[in-house]
Amino acid sequence: MKRFFKSVITLILFSFLVGCTGQGNANQGGASSGGSSGYKIKAVINNIYDDSIEVTVTEDDESAFGVYLVMTSGRTKYIGKDGAKMSRSDLREKDVIEVEYNGMVTRSIPPHINALKIAVLQQK
Repeated sequence: MKRFFKSVITLILFSFLVGCTGQGNANQGGASSGGSSGYKIKAVINNIYDDSIEVTVTEDDESAFGVYLVMTSGRTKYIGKDGAKMSRSDLREKDVIEVEYNGMVTRSIPPHINALKIAVLQQK
């Protein structure tokens, strides 16, 4: 009888593990698939700091709202309004941007996200 219960419990636990490896949200392209990450927010730049940008979210795919801190790095790509590459120094407060990020959001206040790409939609 003990062997039966162990087998059932093992089977249940294994099914949870298999279920956790699914594709997730269909809107997620994933960086490994060659497409975009699928996580994007549109926001207005409030302040620009050395390694981050404070924004107010205006629109998103999930449930983001309010002020976010967008963390940038040397791997962050910057795209201008015309679609050409630009540098971080070209960003200005009040610019409307679209931030593509990896989907991870901290629970801090304000929440932090890691930018993969920042595209300027409208310059002020």
